[in-house]
Amino acid sequence: MWKRASTMNKAIVVTRCGKLHIFPVFFLTTRRSVSRSIKAFSSSSTSAGQVAPETIQVDFGEATGALFDRIEKGVAGMQELNDFFVVNRQNKVELVIDLGPGKGAFTLQRDWAHNQLVYLSPVSGCNKYEYEQAGRRWLSIAEDKHDLTGILTRDLIRMCVGCPEL
Repeated sequence: MWKRASTMNKAIVVTRCGKLHIFPVFFLTTRRSVSRSIKAFSSSSTSAGQVAPETIQVDFGEATGALFDRIEKGVAGMQELNDFFVVNRQNKVELVIDLGPGKGAFTLQRDWAHNQLVYLSPVSGCNKYEYEQAGRRWLSIAEDKHDLTGILTRDLIRMCVGCPEL
């Protein structure tokens, strides 16, 4: 996993063994170049025959797709408990849970420009989330860093019958 410190044009790489490395951003274009960069710039020497571990990178599209799948499966049991409960996935860019007239809809939209997920809720309003690779979860960009699945669960419980299995 890597995080880019945009103001310094540096990236921090955390390897599987927990070592931290700082590289110029241009070294982090592929997993292979990350591995080469770790070998070339590592402050600790590797023993003969050892290969520097690769970092794990998750594609934004894959992460949002996996979340959309998880939500669809998690709310499937709620559809039969509620009078109006429609889950609609549009163009792999948006997931909408429509509760019908008068109740509103929960919407998750991909923001490709910022690698963020935008959550629109009749209960919580608008929140933005970024994927945290270490914990494999979506955290709010707000100061409290709340988890997306937690707030979605809370909002659905307030508005519907049943509880999602997220």
